[in-house]
Amino acid sequence: MTIKKEVFKEVLGNLFGSFSNVPRRVGIGLSGGPDSMLLTWLLKSLNDKLVKEQQFEIHAMTVDHNYRKESSKEVGDLAEIMSRWGIKHSVRKLYYGDIDPRHITNFEEVARAKRFDALNSICNEYDIPVIFLGHHNDDQVETFVQRLQGNSSIFGLAGTRAISSLPMNRDLSPLELLKYKRVNLVRPLLNFTKDDITNSCRDFAVPYFTDPTNSNTSLTRRNYLRSLFGKKLPQLLKDFKENGFSQNDEFFYTTIMKQSLSASHRECTKLVELFEAKAHALHKNLLEDNKLVKDDSLAKLTIEMPKRCFTSANTLVTSRFLYQILYPYCTLNHYHWAYAKLERQVVPKIASIAKTNASGTSKVTMMNLIFQVTNNASASTINLEITRAPLSRRELEETKLSLCLGQEWSDWVLFDKRFWLCFQSEKYLGCEIEILPYKHKEMSKKVNEKLYNSGSIRIGVHLDTLPVVLLDSSIVAFPTIGLGVEDIAMRWSLKANKFNYKPTIDTIDYHYRAKRDSGERLDE
Repeated sequence: MTIKKEVFKEVLGNLFGSFSNVPRRVGIGLSGGPDSMLLTWLLKSLNDKLVKEQQFEIHAMTVDHNYRKESSKEVGDLAEIMSRWGIKHSVRKLYYGDIDPRHITNFEEVARAKRFDALNSICNEYDIPVIFLGHHNDDQVETFVQRLQGNSSIFGLAGTRAISSLPMNRDLSPLELLKYKRVNLVRPLLNFTKDDITNSCRDFAVPYFTDPTNSNTSLTRRNYLRSLFGKKLPQLLKDFKENGFSQNDEFFYTTIMKQSLSASHRECTKLVELFEAKAHALHKNLLEDNKLVKDDSLAKLTIEMPKRCFTSANTLVTSRFLYQILYPYCTLNHYHWAYAKLERQVVPKIASIAKTNASGTSKVTMMNLIFQVTNNASASTINLEITRAPLSRRELEETKLSLCLGQEWSDWVLFDKRFWLCFQSEKYLGCEIEILPYKHKEMSKKVNEKLYNSGSIRIGVHLDTLPVVLLDSSIVAFPTIGLGVEDIAMRWSLKANKFNYKPTIDTIDYHYRAKRDSGERLDE
């Protein structure tokens, strides 16, 4: 089919709740391929029909992956087309140090991270709240199959969402968060096939460039799948029909044809949307009933959950709920892999405890966290207390930080992938402090006598793993609980949650501006 302007406008209206809700300033991830070129042309064509007050300010963004020699020339040709179309165009070139990108084994992953950093930079420079991307249904099928082969959870099988947040590749300090502007990625072409897009480019005479690396099946797994579903299987089906088989004969590869896989993917997506909505509702209800208590100073979560959350299909909802809230407390290097641990190990262990007829407390250690589970056999709820697991000797050494005190506030430092800290002191100007995790059994005698005897906060094992400040071999501060000597000023914050609930349509524009204008933390 041909994707007409009227159809595209209707798609945008459905995505944003109304066409009038589409932000007036938008970005487009422009590679020069048919997907992004058609997307740009459609948006430009819609714009031409609007009165001036309603028109979009369109920013095309091109990331030169610096993988092929021809890419620089193609970027220049793209710039000429954007100039003719009257569209602002920004270009960022990626660099890989001394490494030839053709020798990077995980090039796709590396390039993706660098690409998102570049797009985020452009959006922050021009205050752009959304980026349109040209992902289409064929992309979804390829992702679906890749994740099936990787034994992904159902949430991974759902693939790319129509609306998602631009990923952050690192944790942002409190100062960076104040300046941070959330950017959302919008994919209006997900329900259209590659053929729909190339046919539309042909019918509307939309120029585009073909990247030869996309047909190199040895470069990436995705390229192989693209060839399999786009060429090999359709050719096998054609040969099957031409060989005179009857209608009663079944084509052997029917279940892995693109159409069948796309239908399976849609079913997964429906289930995921249902599970995520229930996880969100669970989160909201627990907060409203004061059954979910967050103690940032101790990096501790206390949850009283109905036992039914650990039965049957509810375990998927519970696993997703925990995944969405645990990131600030977890120190894993690759948290996005944590969901499988929750679904396949943590939640089943808690479920087995909830089913027992015996009351008592048990511990489940996973993801560098301790899940202390208290079960009352006669109650309909179960209590969880989630804290940092004790650090290994290697972790104790790796977690230590040093900095020099000064009249100005120090740079923010991230301690144990949990707490952001910064310090200032005039009395101890130039003195070096050490920040390390507290271990009461070994360090209680090092605590400054005034702190230990202050009586305001009990010093004990419940403070284990929290950051403490060591000056001249004496512990002079527990920053996160507000305990310290008078002459060292401290600021702290638990790291922001990058894995909270997905943005909804009504957070795209006015929520973005309202938070920015009010000075609120944009991660909340």
